[in-house]
Amino acid sequence: PGPESSILAAMTLAWIEERLKESDADYLLVAGHYPIYSACSHGSTKELVENLDPLLRRYGVTSYLSGHEHCQFHYNLDEMDYILTGAGHDCCYGASNRYNLPKGGELKYVLADTFDYSGDSGAKGGFASFEASVDALTVKIHKEDGKTLYETSFLPRQDRFKWRNSDAEATE
Repeated sequence: PGPESSILAAMTLAWIEERLKESDADYLLVAGHYPIYSACSHGSTKELVENLDPLLRRYGVTSYLSGHEHCQFHYNLDEMDYILTGAGHDCCYGASNRYNLPKGGELKYVLADTFDYSGDSGAKGGFASFEASVDALTVKIHKEDGKTLYETSFLPRQDRFKWRNSDAEATE
């Protein structure tokens, strides 16, 4: 199902675009409940693929963070990173949609059971942590006990995505 209100969805996208235009952050993270892309049971969210993902790419977002799916993963597509960490309550859904992700992308990490809640991943839950420095943004995916299962780093955004002055537009 799509958004309950197409008017509210359009207003929200416009609001997001304004915030993205204004940002000169070294690391720009956007978070939402539903994933844009997902390897797990529910799969990717069509409306977000079509409407939100292009905005994130246009303004050089570092990563999109989401939950909803009770699994954890890192997916990269065309220099855009997607971190899903939805295992805060229960783990894990199966990765039944891993082969439905767009071709050309790379599923860099996935924590999922073979089948929804089969228990074979050995995890009961999990979370992600972030550490930013001038050189890199480090993302760690943890098991419920705090053990780090996966770690990756993102570089600061390119200057072409940052504001030069109050009248400037992001350049592509």
